[in-house]
Amino acid sequence: MLAFLSILLIFTTLGLAPSQIESAPQSPSGVQEQPTTLEENPGITIKAHSNLVQVRVVVQDNAGRQVNDLKQENFQIYDQGKLQTISTFVVETPTSREEQFNLGTKNESIKEQVSTFILPERFVSLVFDDTRLSPTDALLIRNAAQAVLEGITARDRVGVHSTSGQLTQEFTSDSAVLKKTIARVSPSPLAMSNNRSCPNVTYSTANRIENNHDSEGMDAVVQETLMCAFGGDARKMPYAQLMAQSAIHQALRAGEAENGFALRHLEDALRRLAQMPGERVLVLVSPGFLLVQQPHGERQIVEQANRANIVINTIDARGLNVSGGAEDISRQSTDMSATGDYKSRDRMDADRDRSIVLADFAHGTGGTFFHNSNDLTAGIKMAALPKICYVLGFSPHDLKEDGRYHSLEVKLTGKQKYSVQARRGYFAPTRLNPKEQEDQDIAEELHSRAEFGNLLSELRAQPSMNGQDKPQLLVRSQVAVQNVRFKTMNGKRVDVLRMVTAIFDENGNLVTGGEKILTLNLDNPAYEKLSRAGLTVNLSFGVKPGKYLVRQLLRDSEAGEIATKNRAVEIAE
Repeated sequence: MLAFLSILLIFTTLGLAPSQIESAPQSPSGVQEQPTTLEENPGITIKAHSNLVQVRVVVQDNAGRQVNDLKQENFQIYDQGKLQTISTFVVETPTSREEQFNLGTKNESIKEQVSTFILPERFVSLVFDDTRLSPTDALLIRNAAQAVLEGITARDRVGVHSTSGQLTQEFTSDSAVLKKTIARVSPSPLAMSNNRSCPNVTYSTANRIENNHDSEGMDAVVQETLMCAFGGDARKMPYAQLMAQSAIHQALRAGEAENGFALRHLEDALRRLAQMPGERVLVLVSPGFLLVQQPHGERQIVEQANRANIVINTIDARGLNVSGGAEDISRQSTDMSATGDYKSRDRMDADRDRSIVLADFAHGTGGTFFHNSNDLTAGIKMAALPKICYVLGFSPHDLKEDGRYHSLEVKLTGKQKYSVQARRGYFAPTRLNPKEQEDQDIAEELHSRAEFGNLLSELRAQPSMNGQDKPQLLVRSQVAVQNVRFKTMNGKRVDVLRMVTAIFDENGNLVTGGEKILTLNLDNPAYEKLSRAGLTVNLSFGVKPGKYLVRQLLRDSEAGEIATKNRAVEIAE
């Protein structure tokens, strides 16, 4: 899990029924159980703190091919302009990912699950800017994205979103479902978009006239209006001026509304992706943005992604674009000899500005901006599933827990003419009180796969109808009391154990969970009995048929030790 990873445990938004938590029959004297449910803690946002900052780096040569033979000594990393010591270095490739997965399945309980349940490790959110896509762009993008899905592995999950909000597919590895969703990508402009052909005023032109007081642009729109609406009759000039002003205001309002709408849905896609564990990438496919009046919107997107350690890769859907080329072919051309030069320059400037915003989204988060190429399949494939990635780790000098943004720069030590994509910064951790730190530790470990610690001797999970209409997931765990590091008070062994159970579906989504507080106040006979037999805790969760991973964590409050176990289970129809 990446350093400074923001893990969002938002149970109340899932519409879940509260978990039922049952105690084992005839709990021994000296054990008090205080059941709670995670649903009772609304909107918990927990950050995992670490003094290790990890930066994922993609290096390409002049031809756009990924470079795969670099070593640690080939990199330098600067934090706030100060050279840092690279303490960890990993080259991620398809082979290394497979080896890492196999390494994580060596323990017995995970081996048991591999054939049934493979935990997702990488989440990719495909976001299509359908409010701006042309019919031709949409067709090319659909074909390119369909080809990319062939590279999805059992440990990848892909979700689909659109800036219109009309296309949503939750994370899944089902290629058939994803292909069906992507086949629906089509232009979905806002109903209030400016579709006037006389005069044909773009958002870019309207902004230049209204906000930059461009008199040349105003004259061009008036002349166009006079010609297309009044046949060039100079006596109608006052009417042409009024009509031109109205068209400019409409184009400006429509452009700003379209931008705001698209940014909100992009933020929604980021929030959804931030809830997923593992490596997270958002791929934005768009003909570009013009954020002339909303530069703060661009900054918010980049900051939101950086706080959640999400990489944004952007694809220019226009492909090999000839800047300033032709007018939108879906509209009747209104270029005139008197206005053609201005409108051509305006289109050229707008094309450049749209590319700048896409580049900023990518470069601001350490992503890749794919543009000026008609090979959109290769672009999306590289953006969604990069083959080679260097992961650099360093511990910042004198890092203060103040939550401030730190700028980063990654350089190559040689004179190679390679391009380097790496995030431009990170946010320092914020100092937490002991309770917040405990919650952060628990959230971090709940979203991990590793099993460790000796406080849990057994974890079982099995389906049961239990005389009810809906299936139940029964979870039974056994606490190894002999391994608990008690403190002694008044001749008794005293401790508080915090047991947290999380249920994940096969796509890595947190479905439900529960928490139980075990207060232990044991005299010698009770301690001896529990040391021999163990302390059994029974939990029951209402779930739908499907495959689930049960992950349980037990924390010894006295010693601060944590133990975790996993169990996979399938509940049949």
